[in-house]
Amino acid sequence: MAAKKNISKGEKFLLDSGLYVALPINMQILFTQSERDVLNTIRHLNNIGQTAISFSLLSIYTGLTDKTIKKAVDSLKRLEVIEVLNTCKVGTIYKVNYMVLNNIIVDLNNEFNPIERLRIADRFRGEEHELHSKTIERYSGSELDNKRV
Repeated sequence: MAAKKNISKGEKFLLDSGLYVALPINMQILFTQSERDVLNTIRHLNNIGQTAISFSLLSIYTGLTDKTIKKAVDSLKRLEVIEVLNTCKVGTIYKVNYMVLNNIIVDLNNEFNPIERLRIADRFRGEEHELHSKTIERYSGSELDNKRV
């Protein structure tokens, strides 16, 4: 793995300090910004042992409103990327379904055509929840639709 040898000192500090969550680049086409922010915050809080997570805590970490957080959480649950284990007066205990998350990330990483990646992401999200319909329409059949990136 040559890529690991090229990690800068600044990135290595973050890795060694545990002040991060892994952010595969294809998560950018899979989720909206608010979904990504909420998911990464849940992942981080789970990783540091925070059990119950309130919308207020998610708002503090993400800067998002309760309404936007609820929409993102509902979407992540619909996609089966997270599930609710329990809800109590101090918050909700979320479990990240890494089987679902990792499998779709692998599918996206294994596709070298950038437009096909968008199609895979939209199929995963499901009908009426697509993010890339206009971009796919715009670039279908173009040189980008045949490129290996």
